[in-house]
Amino acid sequence: MVRPDNFSDYVEKMSVKLQDGTRRSQNLLLLREIADLRLQVQTLSSAIAALASYQEIAPLIHPPAESAALQLPRRVSLDASQHLQVIDGFYALEYTDSGIPYRWTGPHRRFRLSVWLDRSVPVDVTLSVIFCGSPGNLLNTYLFVDEVRYPARYDDSQNLFVVQGVLPRAFQGISVFEFELAGPFEDKDPSDLRDLGVPFRSFEARCRDSVAEGTGHE
Repeated sequence: MVRPDNFSDYVEKMSVKLQDGTRRSQNLLLLREIADLRLQVQTLSSAIAALASYQEIAPLIHPPAESAALQLPRRVSLDASQHLQVIDGFYALEYTDSGIPYRWTGPHRRFRLSVWLDRSVPVDVTLSVIFCGSPGNLLNTYLFVDEVRYPARYDDSQNLFVVQGVLPRAFQGISVFEFELAGPFEDKDPSDLRDLGVPFRSFEARCRDSVAEGTGHE
């Protein structure tokens, strides 16, 4: 789970970033920080409004106790244009020069995606990015599901992090896929105050047709 900095840590981090540079560059850093915080507040406000709306209609869409077992999808995909939240480790939506939507992950090394998925069989996962971020992510990126750690292999020909054979489980419910990066992306615009991870494009989790294939957990 993403854990925010406490107040003193935040102040110290900002002080270090403001020590160097001219008055103009310091003002620019502060303006970018204010703008980023404002975007985060807007995102959280939208999430709260969506949750309140869902709570109003939940009694209408919740299946009755006597209904048949819930049939969960065998394939789920999410992309950066969808409503991904700050609390789960995603910054605001951006676009490449060619119009591809993406979101930087951050400010922490971990970010997560929560989906409804059939977990009665092993699941294969792919995470599509613009590029891998820090070079350390090539060999030291991991996926955590149900407290089990899986190494994520990077396919540089497709810019994909790949995890094969996430273990099945006996109960149905929402699945949380939490990725952990090796470290932050350092080669960024010096005026960008954000702590960046990877430029996320999309996520896919797909059930295997056969349970006989191997798994990749540690």
